[in-house]
Amino acid sequence: MKKLNKLLSILLVFTFVSVFSQDNKKIYTDLVKIKDLIYDDVEAAEKKLVQMKSLVDRSKSDTISGLYYRTLYNLYTNQLNNDKALEAINTSIEFYKKAKYAKGTALSIMNKGNIYLKKAEHKKAAENYFEALKIAEKNNFRKEMGLLNKNIGTLFFNQNKNEEALLYANKALKIFTETDNKKEIAGILINIANVYYAKYDSKNSIEYSNRALKLSEELKDSVNMAKLYNNLGAVLYEEKIDTVKALQYLLKSLELKKALGIEDELIFANTNVATMYATRGEYDEAKKYLDIAFEMAKKFGHREELKEIYSVYSIIYYGKKDFKKAVDNERLYGKYKDSILNEENSKIVEEINTKYKTAEKDNEIITQKSKIFKRNVAVFSLLGLLLLGLVYYKNYQNRQKIKLQKEILHQQDLATKAVMNAEDNERKRMATHLHDGIGQLLSAVNMNVSVLDEMRDNDEGYSKILGKTKDILNEAIADVRSLSHQIMPNMLIKNSLSNALRELIEKSNSPRLNITLYMEGLNDAIDQNIQIVLYRTIQECINNTIKHAEASHINISIIQDREKITTHISDNGKGFDIFKMNSKNEGLGLENIRSRIDILKGNFDVKSKEGEGTSIKVEIPLT
Repeated sequence: MKKLNKLLSILLVFTFVSVFSQDNKKIYTDLVKIKDLIYDDVEAAEKKLVQMKSLVDRSKSDTISGLYYRTLYNLYTNQLNNDKALEAINTSIEFYKKAKYAKGTALSIMNKGNIYLKKAEHKKAAENYFEALKIAEKNNFRKEMGLLNKNIGTLFFNQNKNEEALLYANKALKIFTETDNKKEIAGILINIANVYYAKYDSKNSIEYSNRALKLSEELKDSVNMAKLYNNLGAVLYEEKIDTVKALQYLLKSLELKKALGIEDELIFANTNVATMYATRGEYDEAKKYLDIAFEMAKKFGHREELKEIYSVYSIIYYGKKDFKKAVDNERLYGKYKDSILNEENSKIVEEINTKYKTAEKDNEIITQKSKIFKRNVAVFSLLGLLLLGLVYYKNYQNRQKIKLQKEILHQQDLATKAVMNAEDNERKRMATHLHDGIGQLLSAVNMNVSVLDEMRDNDEGYSKILGKTKDILNEAIADVRSLSHQIMPNMLIKNSLSNALRELIEKSNSPRLNITLYMEGLNDAIDQNIQIVLYRTIQECINNTIKHAEASHINISIIQDREKITTHISDNGKGFDIFKMNSKNEGLGLENIRSRIDILKGNFDVKSKEGEGTSIKVEIPLT
């Protein structure tokens, strides 16, 4: 069978070559050379393509025309002109389909998907990738199957779906390993390293990066080496392994990409160097690199890169104490992120993936139908065992379901107990306050009043005791007011959540601690329980920062939409190890706040590292 396949392949190649005249063969060869020239001398390549247009038209070959427009696509892609690249690749697809040249069609459709991936139009990218993959698999084009699985993995990586990204990346690695394509093996190892980096698995990320670097150095592949220096720099810095070497790697990556003239990669490289300088506190140096990246990304409409650039600008302006610009850039980052990773777009890509998998299974079923008759006897003999297995599986499923339900009830019970314990502790504290504080003051008042009758003839003594009694009563009134404010903030009783928070921030601000508050869409008519929990959460976080963090700045943002209220609280303090966090705080500690948020069916997330500050995110649903 292998010999027959090889013979058929030779015949196909012979047939493909024989349909060309001698002149057409030369045109085809020249176009292949121009494709390689694009990356060395783009101007010379563009000039040659213009000169060849008339020759291509006179060839009257749809296959040559398809290759010509795909080469033109490569030129426009290198120039970051996505609109012209899209127009060229659409023309290439038309010619290849007309010629019924399956491999050319698959490659050009894949290239079309690449454009949409750069434009962050994930739905269209997915549609083109899976269409091309279907053609490649039908014709067993192994290299193209590998490339498409690699690109689909990149698409899922951009959507933060790391498990799906790894699945397709490993499919690509298997194909490239089987075909011994070392250049593509190095490329897919880089992608796998990136996924592990996103999963905070630095060990695997470094391992795959080093494997890729070894291969790339053997092949003298400067493109992949530039990517790998960037990746290793990012990991070395993120894990605090060697920050100096990390910066050296990133700068080395940038210089390589400049030498290669790959403008698309220069945006990413400048952004990474800027990020490194920003985290080192060298904000002016960071802004210099980021401005270059911003102008390029804006010019070529790269929304994915613009999103990351706005995020880094936000960090720079916070560091430079320009909080208005910091917040403006943070909002732009959120706007771009939401438009790229919106739920509908994500679902559509998932649906396309599901359709592809379903179609793949359908093809397998069709192939298997021809074998069903021979296997009928074996199937009937195994039927009894399968039934027993099904019964066991159903029983196991039920046990797992019951176990899951018990765990959910247990977690709910723990949350309720935590709230009850917090409330019980609060009541005990208030009882002690009433007894030891207000109770003692009122006892003193009672004693003074009983003495007043004896002092009626002594005007001076009478006035003195009466004045003292008034002072004690005023102190008792102040204590009662303070206690009532602890139970329910006075501003929440009198006014609204937004005003209460402004008053809290105003009181908490000091020369040593600057607190910024940003509110968007906050409706003061929301449920009172939500208002109290939000107020207490922010109050507790500010208190913890003042007591423990040694921070100079706290940034608080509250954004409400139709479905939820999202609160971000971050400081630049010394941070802490979250695994050593004390969960038995007195009063309304972080764990008690978490329990109250759980009761409201919300999410409470704390991120902190020693020396890197603390970030808290709270999401509370409104329905």
